[in-house]
Amino acid sequence: MAEIKAKQRDKSIDIAKGIGIILVVYGHLACPISEEIFLFHMPLFFLLSGYFFSPKDSIKNSILKKARALLLPFLLFYILAFVYWVLLEFIIDKVSLKTSIHEMQYFLTPNGPLWFLLSLFDIFVISFIVEKYIHPGILRFVIACVITFIGYLCAMNEIFFFYLPQACLGYIFFYLGHQISLYNILHNKKIYRYMISGALIFYCLGVILKIRTDMLSLVIDPTYILFFLPALGGSLLVIYFSRYLQDKRYTSWLAYLGRNSLLVMCVHMPLIPLSNLLALPVLKVIYYLIGNITATNVEMMGGRILGLLSLIILVPMSLYIGLLIRKIFPFCFSK
Repeated sequence: MAEIKAKQRDKSIDIAKGIGIILVVYGHLACPISEEIFLFHMPLFFLLSGYFFSPKDSIKNSILKKARALLLPFLLFYILAFVYWVLLEFIIDKVSLKTSIHEMQYFLTPNGPLWFLLSLFDIFVISFIVEKYIHPGILRFVIACVITFIGYLCAMNEIFFFYLPQACLGYIFFYLGHQISLYNILHNKKIYRYMISGALIFYCLGVILKIRTDMLSLVIDPTYILFFLPALGGSLLVIYFSRYLQDKRYTSWLAYLGRNSLLVMCVHMPLIPLSNLLALPVLKVIYYLIGNITATNVEMMGGRILGLLSLIILVPMSLYIGLLIRKIFPFCFSK
C-alpha cells in the first residue's frame, strides 16, 4: 500500500489529545475509575505522537528540533516544580530554604508526569534512526517488537534507567500510531466498524480482568498481551470517539486543549493540593445540601466528589498557567 502524503493537522487527533489530558488529570485525583484510565492513557499519547511523526528531515535536525520541543520544556518545568515545592515548604511548614534545598527531598521527583517527555524523546531518536537506515517494513516491525520486549523484560525485573524502559514499552504504540497515519487507516470506512468492535472488546477485556497498568512504575501484566490489548483498545476508542466529535458544535475547546496538552501535563501535578483546597468550600456546601454535616475536612478531601470538583478547577488552571509560562519562557518551546 502506498504511503500517503503529509496531511494537514487532523482536528480529531487534537480532540483525542484533549480527552486524553482530561483523563490523565482525573486519574491523578480522587477518581473511582483511575485503574480503567491507567489502562490506556499514556499509550494513547504515545500513539498520538506517532501519528504526527515524520522522518523526512535529517537525523541531526530532527533530534535538535525534538530536543527543543521536549528536553527544554522538561528542564524548565522540572526547575519550576522544584522551586515551587521548596518555596511551598518554606511558606507552609516554615522550613528554611537552606534546610529544604540541602535535604533535596523534591529533587528526584518534583513533577512526576515529566517522565513522558524524556521517554518520548528517546522514542523519537530511535524512530528517526530506524526510519532512515532500516528500509524493509517487516524489519521495522520486528525492531519495534524487540524494543517492546526489552521494555517488558525491564518491567518484569524492575529495571529503571532514566525512563528508557518506559520508552521501550511505549515504542510499539508510537510505531502503530505512525502506521495508522501512514496508511490512512482512520479514514478507511470499510474497516472502521471492525476497528471499533475490536477496540471495545480489547478494552473491556482489561476492565473485566481488572488488569493493573502504570507505565511510570513499570507495572504491567506479566502476560504482556493483557497489557497491550486493553491499552491499544482504549486508545482507539478515544480516537474514534474524537472523530465522531470533530464535526460537532462546541468541540473546538477540546481541540484547543489538545493542542496545548503538553502544558497541562507538565503543570497540573504540583497544583493538585491547590485545586483541592479551592474545591473544598464548594464541597462543604454540597455536603450540607445532601444532609451530611458531620463529615470532616479530611473525609471530604478523600471523596469522589472532590475529584470531580478539583478536575473542573485544575484543567483550566493548569492550561492558563502553562500558557503563561510559555509566554514568559518562549525560548524553551519550539514553534
